[in-house]
Amino acid sequence: CAPQDGRGVGRAGGVARACGAGAQARERADQLEAIADRCGVPSVRGFAARARAGIAAATAGQAAATHLEEALVAFADGGMAHDIAGTRLQLATLLADDRPQVATGEARSALEGFQAIGAVRGADAAAQLLRRLGETGPARPPVDGVLTARQHEVLDLVAEGLSNADIAERLFISRRTVEHHVSSILSALQVRTRAEAVARALRGIRT
Repeated sequence: CAPQDGRGVGRAGGVARACGAGAQARERADQLEAIADRCGVPSVRGFAARARAGIAAATAGQAAATHLEEALVAFADGGMAHDIAGTRLQLATLLADDRPQVATGEARSALEGFQAIGAVRGADAAAQLLRRLGETGPARPPVDGVLTARQHEVLDLVAEGLSNADIAERLFISRRTVEHHVSSILSALQVRTRAEAVARALRGIRT
């Protein structure tokens, strides 16, 4: 189970990026899934899902999007901020032509994620995609030093009683992305439930 260390995870990511869409790609994706099943490493499962997305993108865009959403969940479980942002950017790129509003939401989230960890190249790529989608200007920084502007948008809708599915539809992002935003909000505010997060918001985030 070498992928539990940094070198192993890096090798797994390299395999995923190199997969392409042929028979060899499917074999490599199978290998990654076998490693994930054997070792229970969320990051490797994420790389496997991302590899499947690359294979599916050649024939079925929706299947590719589903695999990328699975990868987001796995990378979130592994706390891999850079891969979360990178997968969001891949999802945005995949959806840019057919679902530009959803793509814009995902690209914004990717940009915020890259900026939060100081990943300049990733942030530049996300910003470039946003410009292609008709968005101008940089992503808004955290407005109170705790939550990003996007997280505040999500929290406001949670406070209105909207479900994750409703929030996804309102903000033109995937349900998986909403789930990740909600999880990040709870973590940032150091609370356990949506109700507690709303209570913090009503009192003022800094209190």
